This record gives sequence, structure tokens and C-alpha cells, in this order.
Amino acid sequence: LLAIELVKRRHMTKALPGLLQAAAGNQAAVRPAAIRAVAELGGADQLNAVLDLLMTTQVATDREAAEAAAGQLCARAESPEALTGAVIDRLGRGTPAQRQALVRLLGSIGGGQALQAVRSSLKDSDVGVRGIALRTLADWHSADAAPALLAIAREPATPTDKVVALRGYLRLAAQAEMGVADRLALCREAAPLIQRDDEKRLLLGALGAIISSESVDLISPFLADPDVSGEAAAAMLRLADELLKRDNAPAARALIEPLEKIAGMDHENLAKRAGDLLKQAREKAK
Repeated sequence: LLAIELVKRRHMTKALPGLLQAAAGNQAAVRPAAIRAVAELGGADQLNAVLDLLMTTQVATDREAAEAAAGQLCARAESPEALTGAVIDRLGRGTPAQRQALVRLLGSIGGGQALQAVRSSLKDSDVGVRGIALRTLADWHSADAAPALLAIAREPATPTDKVVALRGYLRLAAQAEMGVADRLALCREAAPLIQRDDEKRLLLGALGAIISSESVDLISPFLADPDVSGEAAAAMLRLADELLKRDNAPAARALIEPLEKIAGMDHENLAKRAGDLLKQAREKAK
């Protein structure tokens, strides 16, 4: 272990073959440390060897170390998506735990090929792999995953699957990287699926991050829902804060009625904020 630390401190890349041997060796205490050293010193050229370790080990700590190492190697690559094939090639074999690790890796890499492979893993024979695939899809960092998440939310295998899919779908709608019109379109698609209080909160959270008068219209009905009126009010106040910074009389007029409702709520902090914003809205609406 001391030798491995020395190799890392001196950044001795020539030691990588020996580290890979140690990572596959019979000393349980050494293997994870060797794998972590490969992650620190290695590059894309070591990915296949690390993936082979992941696929051959039956020891959880070694598998976790190999998964983390593969993730680091991919993250440092000039073109992580070019490494997708090495992961996908191994996805059809191995234990459920190994397949779960590969699915998570695909999520960290991203890209169209990885997305397709993760979607395919939603049909894996193992329930654990299917669950990881859904959660990986819900955490996807681009809007490409939205159609798949919406399809799951429309026809979920379980109520939990619906919540996970909606959470991921509406998280994408809340991302500022997308245009306002596209984000609102995602919310409108999800709206008919919203039934439970936790689902309503997800939608309100997304709408509160989309600065648009249309968001005001979509949030307003929830102010009359006693189970989520507080969340609806908070989302509306976030919108009002931003919309009233603009010189837009129609937007200010659209805020007056919902702000009046919030100002009359039995919630001192929300009501006070609404009252202050209501004065601004009336002034700007002139």
C-alpha cells in the first residue's frame, strides 16, 4: 500500500501495468488501492482493463472501486462518448450488480448511444437493473431523455416508477439551458398525468423556475388546492419576483389576481411577500 501511495505521489505512469496486475491480484487489501491508483494515473487506454476487472470480480468493494475508476477515466477522456462502445459491449453479460454498474457508467458518459443502451436496460430481466436504468434515465443531463421518461410516466409499471420518471422529466423542464417555450411544452405534456400531491409539487417546482406569464396561468389553479397551495404560492412568488423586474404591463396585470389570493392566505410570510409584490404589480400594470 505504501508503494502504491509513492507511485501516485510521484505520478509514475510507467507503473500502470504493475498496478493493473495488483488490481487483479490475490491481496484483498491491495486491490481497491491499486484500482484507485489506476484511475488517478491512467487514461482512456486503461479503460478496457478496468472494465474487465469490473466484470470478473465477485467482490463488492473491488467492483465499486472499478466502477469509480472507469467513471474517472471516462470523465478525463477528450471524447467520453467515444468510449461508450466499450461499456455497451459488456452490458449483455455479467451479474446483475455488474450490469447495474455499467448502466450507471453510461449515465455518467451520456450521449445518444449511451441513452439507447440505458433505455434497453429498462427491459433487463433483473428488477434491480431495471430500477437503476430508470434512475439513470431520470438523472440524464440532456433533454434527449424526456420522451422516454414521459412514456414511462404515462404507462408506469408501479406508482414509484411514475414518480421517478416525472421527477426526472420535470427536472429537465426546470433546466435553464433549454428555451422557455420548450420547457413549458414539457410541463404541458406532463400536466394531464399529475394526480398525487407529490406529483403536483414536482410540476410546481418546474413551473416556478420558468419565468413566463404562461407559467403564471399554469400555477394559478393550484392556489385553490389546499394540499399544495403553499407550494403553489411559493412558485408564484418566485415568478412574480422575476416578472416584475421587467417593463411588461400585461405580465404585471396577469399577476394581480393570483397575488391577491396569496395575500389573503393564512400564511404570514407568504401573504406579506405577496402584498409587497401586489403593490408593484398594480403600479406596473397601469
